[in-house]
Amino acid sequence: MVERRTRRTHNQKTATQYQLEQIVDDFDLDSCFLSDDHGRLISHAGLWAEKKCLAFVTDIPTIAQGEEHDGMYSCEFRAGGQTLFITTVGDTETMRTIAAYRAMFGVRRIRRGPAGSRQLSV
Repeated sequence: MVERRTRRTHNQKTATQYQLEQIVDDFDLDSCFLSDDHGRLISHAGLWAEKKCLAFVTDIPTIAQGEEHDGMYSCEFRAGGQTLFITTVGDTETMRTIAAYRAMFGVRRIRRGPAGSRQLSV
């Protein structure tokens, strides 16, 4: 069996960063952001140059979820007892949506921690 993950870490922040970087690469996105329900950025991968991205990420809790907004898609989910938001930025609407859900499941897995262990904190 071939190992699909080439980078591994037990550090939750680093694992989340690796996850978002992989999402950006796999789906040819411009960026992917993870933020909390207070609009605080937890992690990101890809381009960070545009001010509109930063403004969008900090306003996520007040914007309708699951909708496209100027080339960005955001969805709300719960992981580790916390409300989080994944935002994807890219050219293709379908890829933004699929990438957001793949990132969401990856972050949930990371926050759950290794099998049989207690939840890790960020």
